[in-house]
Amino acid sequence: MLMAYSAAHTDCGRWRTAKAAGVKLELAARLQSSTEPCRRASGPLADARDDIVSAQVGAFFRHALGPGVQEVAVLGEGVIHSPDTLRPVRIPPGQRQTIHWPVLHIGGVPRIDPSTWTLTLGGLVRTQRTITADEFWALPRVTVLSDFHCVTGWSRLDNLWEGVNTRTIMDLVEVLPEARHVVIHGAHGFATNLSLTDLLAEDVLLATHHDGRPLTAEHGGPVRLVVPRLYAWKSCKWIEGIDCVAESRPGFWESRGYHDRGDPWQEERYRR
Repeated sequence: MLMAYSAAHTDCGRWRTAKAAGVKLELAARLQSSTEPCRRASGPLADARDDIVSAQVGAFFRHALGPGVQEVAVLGEGVIHSPDTLRPVRIPPGQRQTIHWPVLHIGGVPRIDPSTWTLTLGGLVRTQRTITADEFWALPRVTVLSDFHCVTGWSRLDNLWEGVNTRTIMDLVEVLPEARHVVIHGAHGFATNLSLTDLLAEDVLLATHHDGRPLTAEHGGPVRLVVPRLYAWKSCKWIEGIDCVAESRPGFWESRGYHDRGDPWQEERYRR
């Protein structure tokens, strides 16, 4: 856990240092307005913002901790910024911001041994391949800063994901030219559909960590797909396979009336 820092009553502009999982973070507190009192941020920082910062994040990012106080974390380089994090307005139409991370899914939570987890790549590929956990963990890793929008109406900003970029995954097989879409398979027979273009966006990854911690089973661990620019049901929990297909094939929610694509900025919640 990233432990809390305090903004001293008389010194809201001084740099502070905290540690999270062995990572040194530079933290700054400043007044947004000279007329506002300096407020103290105390207790675990997760209680104030529910964000735990990863060692590999490479940017300045800001979270409101209360009236007049902001936190700035300065870390190493290499983070991928999802384009939506650069929008002047971060909350899509019909959404509301939350600092929490609600748990939503159909059915029970599978308990998957990370050491025996596998991912099968099939469909319109030259040769089907099953990637073992050891092979997956040996692949180059990325860190992505993104927002996360649930079709039920909540949005959580500035999530830090760590894992393997989907481009790296799909480079392990030769995708045939006729492939234009994919079907993503998860535990319990869950499936969702994506265009191949959406799957291969730079900010899309198979995530193993969120905000510096391994994904819990409730949030899709040990490995989940994260597609930041689409509604969160497209970010399949407990991913097991990716099939390349020529035509879009509705998955679990899409066959029950949800939109084929699910762009939150277009409010693509349901089929029209």
